[in-house]
Amino acid sequence: MFENVPATALLEALESFDFRAPADDPDEGDFGAARIDAIVACERLLRHTTAKLAEHVAAIYPERREAAGVYRTEISELSIVGEIAMARQQSTNASNGFYAFAIKLGSLPQVKALLEAGTISVNVARAVARE
Repeated sequence: MFENVPATALLEALESFDFRAPADDPDEGDFGAARIDAIVACERLLRHTTAKLAEHVAAIYPERREAAGVYRTEISELSIVGEIAMARQQSTNASNGFYAFAIKLGSLPQVKALLEAGTISVNVARAVARE
């Protein structure tokens, strides 16, 4: 149902869909099929969003180093991980794990593209990144 909707328009499509509307054929009730389609669409949206989040997380450190100048060493990855943790409202340990994943994902463009397209799950992308 939502498979042809671009990831950037999925949230709007999900919000505007009337899940309480009767099926086209009253004898064929959808028995929750529209909800399953919505779950699939939400998962695709999460995958796309995770890829975008990883892109932004991975870009912080090199951009700050560049802005501060090559010889400045006080830009700390630990400080950046702390900021990411606060922004994501999670522990620094969890943030550190995602930061490492984001850095590795940046060196795996095919995996990132598959995650962004929603073709592979976040768990699969993490497993590939760990290898």
